[in-house]
Amino acid sequence: MKWMIIYAAGALSTLSQQCIESGINLESISYYSHINPFINMAKLSEEWRRPKESSKAYVPLSLTEDRYVKELEGDGDHAVSIVSVKFQNHSFGERRYTLLFDGDGDIEFHYVKPKIISRGENRIDVEFDDKVGALALRIDAVKSDDPIRNIRLVPTKKISDLSDKVYNENFKDLIRPFSVVRLMDFNVTNNNKQSAWEDRPTVSQYGRNAVALEDMVALANELKVRPWFNIPHLADDRYVRQMADYVAANLDPELSVFVEYSNEVWNHSFEQARWASKQAERQGISPEKFYVLKSARVLSIWRSAFNDDTSRVKGVLGAQLGNSWRTKQMLKSVDDPDSTFDVLAVNYYLGGIVGSPEMAERTLELGNAELFEYLETIELPKLRVALRDQKKLAKKHGMELVAYEAGQHLVGHGASDALGGYLPDNAELTSKLIGLNQDARIAELYDKMIDVWLEEGGGLINWFRLTGNNGKWGSWGMVNVKDSSAAGSPKYHSVLKRTCAR
Repeated sequence: MKWMIIYAAGALSTLSQQCIESGINLESISYYSHINPFINMAKLSEEWRRPKESSKAYVPLSLTEDRYVKELEGDGDHAVSIVSVKFQNHSFGERRYTLLFDGDGDIEFHYVKPKIISRGENRIDVEFDDKVGALALRIDAVKSDDPIRNIRLVPTKKISDLSDKVYNENFKDLIRPFSVVRLMDFNVTNNNKQSAWEDRPTVSQYGRNAVALEDMVALANELKVRPWFNIPHLADDRYVRQMADYVAANLDPELSVFVEYSNEVWNHSFEQARWASKQAERQGISPEKFYVLKSARVLSIWRSAFNDDTSRVKGVLGAQLGNSWRTKQMLKSVDDPDSTFDVLAVNYYLGGIVGSPEMAERTLELGNAELFEYLETIELPKLRVALRDQKKLAKKHGMELVAYEAGQHLVGHGASDALGGYLPDNAELTSKLIGLNQDARIAELYDKMIDVWLEEGGGLINWFRLTGNNGKWGSWGMVNVKDSSAAGSPKYHSVLKRTCAR
């Protein structure tokens, strides 16, 4: 099938020998994450709770400041925390683990009962079989003045690594080709409620489902990659200063850092955008100006922490690729955008229309080959036009054009009467879009996306994202943890082939 080109755009050329600078977005952390970054698997754990079948299920637990169980009420009262529901993904093939903890009390494995190899003081050595499902811990008794705390669940042969390492080598190997790690989801930036420095997750806390700043810096240092930090939208000046001071003092001095105020403050599906619009209205200014002023304030604090070393702090102006008007309004809202921001960061996604109400019915009628042809010949030229507009603005103000997120956007969204309503709930459409993501031809589509990006003067691309589920909310993961080969993870390997050596 041939498609009529409706956008006047330059023809796609072959730049298959030209490499790009690639960064990667990381998945948020939880017991159901698709990968375990940590040597200590307990960092994935959910908060302690009473199980639903308990007569006291809805009675709040007494917890310490670090969110460990402080007291139980006797009479069979106990607390449970799920560590992993994807043990086969999280263990990287390791079977022998050691549970280490401080304090006094009774702790056991729950749901899964591994083979006990040995027990010692504050230590249990175990071996799991190949049938592990949900892995949890259970506390049946604690000593309130010396509660169980500092829980670590570690492959037995890697216990010594805890002294100077945080991350699994398997996880680091997947990231090693990239020069930047965007930590937006590591810090749960979207809808974040942190405002005071004391609100942040710390390395000593249990079950926060967010990565502590110390561990984010450790990732950058262990891999020698540049971190991209997203500042919570409610963070006060003291929070921003403390965060900047810690990074300045502890990040490898050879590394620079990208600093972005929140994430997609234009996207009203996120609380930060709705909040920013309300604040702007109260102040009698536009949302664009509010965003720019907040960003400038954050960047001023960070640059001060780095002794105004402009080579180490890269200020990010976040923009929506298809809305150059908004970018212009933002640039008009700051006295000196050239010195305030270093990069204009856009979302470089392809294929959103395929799962939209306008096209979903047609998507189900077409074969994969026809859909890939449509994306290449109709939708990709539209991205070229949008990139060209944003590049002009970036160049005018001496900024580099980068992508804060990029990749396919093949996901159902909106509603269609013809297809029975809410599109994410349409199983046939979801299956079709997952199939496109798993089709080897998607590697060729990514290759063409890179060509267009380079032709229009783009720099760094932060791909979205390393890992993630395939489902009705999208197929964002580039790596299939169970099969990271080129056949099993075509998007990931397509990008690696075009990524410049570090």
